[in-house]
Amino acid sequence: MEIVQRAKSLTPKIEIYERAVVVPIQSLRNKEFQAGVVTRHGDFCELSVHMKPGLTCKPPSNDYSVNKKVAGKHLFCGMLQNSHFGHFMVESITRIWASTILADVDSLVFYKREKRRGIPTFVEDFISLFSGKIPISIVEEPTEFETLFVPNQLGIERSGVFIHHAAVESNVTNLLETIRSSVKGKLYPEKVYVSRSQLSGREGTFVGEKIIEQNLKRQGYYVIYPEKMSVFEQLQYYVSAKKIIFADGSAYHLFAIVVEETQDVFVIWRRKKHSDFDFQLLSKTNKRSKGEPYLKGYWKAAGLPVVSSTQISELDCSRLKMALIKNGFVDGSTKWDTPEKSLVSKEVEAISAFRKVELEYIEVEQTV
Repeated sequence: MEIVQRAKSLTPKIEIYERAVVVPIQSLRNKEFQAGVVTRHGDFCELSVHMKPGLTCKPPSNDYSVNKKVAGKHLFCGMLQNSHFGHFMVESITRIWASTILADVDSLVFYKREKRRGIPTFVEDFISLFSGKIPISIVEEPTEFETLFVPNQLGIERSGVFIHHAAVESNVTNLLETIRSSVKGKLYPEKVYVSRSQLSGREGTFVGEKIIEQNLKRQGYYVIYPEKMSVFEQLQYYVSAKKIIFADGSAYHLFAIVVEETQDVFVIWRRKKHSDFDFQLLSKTNKRSKGEPYLKGYWKAAGLPVVSSTQISELDCSRLKMALIKNGFVDGSTKWDTPEKSLVSKEVEAISAFRKVELEYIEVEQTV
């Protein structure tokens, strides 16, 4: 795809500044935020603009003071998405490629997306694996750095979404070597289903997922719940699987870091198909994921616009089964159950009660 090829052809750049100031988010409103790097001469470093879907990064205003100065050499990495695993994986790691080029970097410098939130364990765990254990520095106030390296984001244009650019492959290779070494001589399942059925109920889902799990178990799939696992543990399953089916969600983006051409990937969509998923796969394997949205309809908050990240969907299980058979993920000889209406109603009622919101059903027009 052309957009992926353009991203892969980006030229890696690193600008070096002495006594530059990193300014964290000053304001975030009207789909814009102010943040980035300001040189000691007061000029905004354009390379520090952070590309993020749905938001535009603007230069900081000059009404700030610098009360903190940090010695040493540091690598600017932009905005740290510290509240959402999937967004972190696609938005916050596209400058770390420079860590394999620069020697003796003292830290990776981020400013937080959510000022009042801490740093999740998954952030520290993944960055440690991906950067070779370089420490993280979080800028909470305008901070001057003795030497600051500012690399460009190597990702999809206008969104910065992570793809497999040549410059990042050293990070990926080192990560893969670590994970493969840890699974050597151990037995991991070759067929894996990555479930969302044990999430809290606030997140988007499709009803009857436990039935899907049982169907896939009869086909020899091992079910994992990534939110209950460390990043390291998830990666061990992802590098070992030959066939892997995802319930559409954030876990896919971690897998996309280590995906190999020999692996077969299917996504069970609970919403419209998101192009970023295929961008990441195409950039490494030149293949798209298998699977389309096979939906009968979905529930949303009554009287409000649909929010794809939280909608509750009803699958067309017959179409899903046929697609899995056609693409070689299951065979047609094993029993395949469909969620009963009573189970669907019970799950929807439970989610409605948990969210404290009335839900309405929207039927999806079927396409052949």
